[in-house]
Amino acid sequence: RILLIHPPNSKASIAPGRFEPLGLEVLAALVPDHDVRILDLRIDTYRVLDDQIASFHPVIAGITVNNSIHVIQAKRLIAHIHERYPEIVQVVGGHHATMLPEDLRVPGIHAIFLGWAEKSFPAYIESFENGKPFDQIQGLEILDHGKVLFHNDNRYDLKASDIPYPRRDLVARYLKKYHSD
Repeated sequence: RILLIHPPNSKASIAPGRFEPLGLEVLAALVPDHDVRILDLRIDTYRVLDDQIASFHPVIAGITVNNSIHVIQAKRLIAHIHERYPEIVQVVGGHHATMLPEDLRVPGIHAIFLGWAEKSFPAYIESFENGKPFDQIQGLEILDHGKVLFHNDNRYDLKASDIPYPRRDLVARYLKKYHSD
């Protein structure tokens, strides 16, 4: 069970839009044999997060940190999950995670995806599920209590044909709340 999460907006954010989390929807489509849910904390609350965790019992929580404006909120989210649910394996990815992974080398994070995760995320899930080592997965950092155990900065090549149709069904309840200026 995988719970993919968009962190809350920063209180300082003045961004005029709230875009659909297509990156999370694509990641969900890349692991079709797994039970995946998406939670958008720009819309929902921490209470909904806690209810989802209580009812869904995710093994992995994937958090997107696409924009630098989300770093502080993402770190609060990571700490919340780590303190209350230490059994959940947390991973992060996105543009900011790629550019400044050191910002997310915090207790509670097991892996940071560097670059496009369309190949590394399913490879990570397969390795995790089967107890295989992660050392052959490109674009990945493995952490232990915020310390880097493994870093592979090589990146997979990505072609448009590698990107599946997003799992928009997983955000159907939010669709009317997404908008652009």
